[in-house]
Amino acid sequence: MKGIEHSKFKSESSLVAGMEKLVFPLSAEVTGKESVSAFRDIETIYKSLQETVSRYSKDTVELKLFSPTFPTKKFKQFEIVSEAVLKEKWKVSLDMMVEAKFISEPDFWSRGLAVSELVDMLEAFCDSQTREKGRFVALDRAFTPIEDDTIQANRIPGTD
Repeated sequence: MKGIEHSKFKSESSLVAGMEKLVFPLSAEVTGKESVSAFRDIETIYKSLQETVSRYSKDTVELKLFSPTFPTKKFKQFEIVSEAVLKEKWKVSLDMMVEAKFISEPDFWSRGLAVSELVDMLEAFCDSQTREKGRFVALDRAFTPIEDDTIQANRIPGTD
């Protein structure tokens, strides 16, 4: 019997070797008694992800964390919600994106391994952030920047 599956990446095998970039979207949600404290927790999660990305050191991949204000079609949500039915009155959510730029030779096995390592690292980050009460961070399915043309259109020249 199969368990519930949550796909983190899907592509035609023939395209994996030629991938130049891959975007890993993450969603964070914090509940709290005050919107300000929930917002500060979201900021802490973002800064922790920023630190995790900056510590990543592989000679085959460069990582970049997009700013929360970077415009895209797929993930651009920031929300503060009052939820009267919840014990914790406020919910703040933020979508975040990490971009991987592959700098190794195009090869199915090396790119597949790099994607696997990144999924493991980001899942571990999500797990570490979700352990605290009122916090939930999840990794969504990765996609190529080509799938969201606003990522390419909104790039600042010279930042690649």
